[in-house]
Amino acid sequence: MVTFVVTQLAMGITVLIARYIGEKRVKEIGLVIGGSTLIFTIISTILLIITVFFSSPISKLI
Repeated sequence: MVTFVVTQLAMGITVLIARYIGEKRVKEIGLVIGGSTLIFTIISTILLIITVFFSSPISKLI
C-alpha cells in the first residue's frame, strides 16, 4: 500500500514537470521539485516514526 501511494505521487509529480516543460514554465518546475522533496521527506519521517515505535506490535501481527 505504501509503495503504491509513493509511486502514484511520483507519477503525479512527473506529469506536472512534463506539463511545465511543455509550457516552458521553468520557474514552476523548480517549485514542483522543491515541494515534492518536502512532501516525500515528511512522508518518510512519519513512516520512520511509525516503524520505530510500533515495530514490536507490527512484528507480532506478522
